[in-house]
Amino acid sequence: MTVQNLSSNLASRKTLASADMAMPYDQWGLRANTWTRPSDWLTLPTMTETSEKMVALVAVHPHDSNYFALTITCSSGTYSVNWGDGTSNANVTSGVQANKLYTYSAAALNGTESTRGYRQAIVQVTADNGANAMIGIDINKKHPQVGLQQHNTPILDLGIAGNAITTLQLSSNGNFQYDYAGGLDVKYMLTEQVNIYRLSNSITSLSRLFQQYRRLKSVPNMYIPTSLTDFSYAFSDVGLVTTPDWMLTQLSAVTNLTALFLASNALQYVQDIDISGATNISSMFQSCEGLIEARLTKLRSVTNANNIFYQCYSLQRAVLDNLYNCTNGLSQAFIRCYALKYAYIGQTSKVTNMTSMFNTCRVLKTAPMMDTSSVTTIDSMFSQCTSLQYVPAYDTRNATNMSGMFGSCYALKEIPYLNTGKCTNFQSTFDNCHILEKIPPWDFTSATNMYGTFRSCYSLKTLNISIPNATNLTLSVNDCQSLETANIYDMGKATDVTQMFQSCHALRTVNMSNTNSVVTWTNLFAYCYSLAIAPELNTISATAFGSVFYECHALRHVPLYNLANVNGMSSVFYNNYNLTSIPSFNLQNVTSIDSCFWQCQALRELPTSMNLSNCLTLTNMFYGCIGIAKAPTMVLSKATDATGMFSYCNSLGDATNLSNVRASIGFYANSMSANNLNRLYTNLPTRTGVTIDVTNNYGTTLDTPSIATSKGWTVTG
Repeated sequence: MTVQNLSSNLASRKTLASADMAMPYDQWGLRANTWTRPSDWLTLPTMTETSEKMVALVAVHPHDSNYFALTITCSSGTYSVNWGDGTSNANVTSGVQANKLYTYSAAALNGTESTRGYRQAIVQVTADNGANAMIGIDINKKHPQVGLQQHNTPILDLGIAGNAITTLQLSSNGNFQYDYAGGLDVKYMLTEQVNIYRLSNSITSLSRLFQQYRRLKSVPNMYIPTSLTDFSYAFSDVGLVTTPDWMLTQLSAVTNLTALFLASNALQYVQDIDISGATNISSMFQSCEGLIEARLTKLRSVTNANNIFYQCYSLQRAVLDNLYNCTNGLSQAFIRCYALKYAYIGQTSKVTNMTSMFNTCRVLKTAPMMDTSSVTTIDSMFSQCTSLQYVPAYDTRNATNMSGMFGSCYALKEIPYLNTGKCTNFQSTFDNCHILEKIPPWDFTSATNMYGTFRSCYSLKTLNISIPNATNLTLSVNDCQSLETANIYDMGKATDVTQMFQSCHALRTVNMSNTNSVVTWTNLFAYCYSLAIAPELNTISATAFGSVFYECHALRHVPLYNLANVNGMSSVFYNNYNLTSIPSFNLQNVTSIDSCFWQCQALRELPTSMNLSNCLTLTNMFYGCIGIAKAPTMVLSKATDATGMFSYCNSLGDATNLSNVRASIGFYANSMSANNLNRLYTNLPTRTGVTIDVTNNYGTTLDTPSIATSKGWTVTG
């Protein structure tokens, strides 16, 4: 396809707003290599495909540590090294390392000074006699100088040609991360240009060929053997600014290009290189932090493009087209491309995995059109795309995982209808979509995980969903501060609704149907300041009910919930200062009820009795309930702590219905007379190490605390 036709084809399928575009698609990535060979470098001997030698321009610095070493393997016999410094040629047995220490003051180097502060020598290596040929070159050799830990190869410019060369070792084949941390014996911090004119066609792998040539700026000629299939990591962590021109035509038969330019931070432009035979291009440009533009359209054979532009912080524009056979996926393809403005992704009908594809693309405003009909995993696809405003109506008929898909898309105001009938995982799908105003009628009937699905959707006002298979609804609608009405239908399989509506400050109307399987209700409506009437709930399976209506300031009425199996009721009605009465709950299995009615200042009517015979902790249970006049009948035989239980119940004048109190208990600032205090003391059992606090009760001026102290109690106040 010609450039003109390609441009027309792309434009016909997707037209981008062009106001901010520097150039049209067909010019993306087209940049000339601006590197110029220094004019004061010595000229290397002319080389061609038939030269059968290695030549190198080396730097000789004004110190005594100019080490160089190499090993040449020949078909037989010896090889010859002309070190280029006026010393005799070295004739070395095949496979034996040749070592050199250059002297800056060598007479032969006079007049070779570079403005960069070194002198120069031209090294020439050949196999001896005409019947012999080089079959292996290894410059990844450390000089044997005693005590020498590491050294730079002095090569500035390198040329290689040999049709019998089957082994080419120009860098370390070690683990990239280890090498990056500085573990290499030999470094390649001076080499700026390499030309490889000829190699054996039997070579199948040149993996890591130039790995960590961080000064490498030019590779004008690169012979690609006809049998080459593996070119992975070949240019990882190099100094190239743009992809070499020979890549436009010579890589079409290579299948493995994994991490080809990994961590090449100087790379800025990727031309439309011919990688039509490649199947694996995963991480091809990962962590190329300086990359600005990339255009790849010859991708017909690619099956795996995962992580291709992972962490390319400066990438602004990218084209990936003709991904006809990409089945493995595009997961994390553009993750952390902070500067990405435009992307065209074409022919993705077979892609199944788009996990985190555009995750943290912070300036991306418009999601690209793509064929997502085969995608099953689409989780976190646009997570933290904080500028995203428009999303196309993707075909998500086969998606099963959409967790975090739009998480923290702060600028997303609306989303299209998507086919979500097969999706089971909606965890955090819209988490932190602050200005999202409504949810289209998505199908949530297959959902099993809805943890945090709509959390912190500040602008969402109504929610109507049916979730017959969802089990985990923890935080699902949490912090939806403008939500007024929620209808959650068919919750038959839900077991956990922890903090489901917590901090929904405007919530007034709630319908939750078929909640009979919910076990954990903790903080369900905490901080729902506007909720006046608690909804009818089937709580038959409830065991954890703590803080369900915590800080529900407007709450006035609560239905009679079935709490027969509940063991935790701490802070359930904490600071519900408009609550006037509570029904007669079955509390027979409750073990903790701390601060349950803390500061319920309007509370007047309590049940005549409350079965707390199994309760252990009742700390501050009715603290600050200033309207309570009489304590209900309660047996506290298992209590371990009732400190502050009735403290600041200013109207409480009678607590004589309490029996078998076995733990420290508080009645601070009540209105009990001396008579009622004495009756309270009389009801106390014999104990040791426990305290009853009756401070600021007016009857303490005439009461008889010895009634209690004689039974081992300490009376405070």
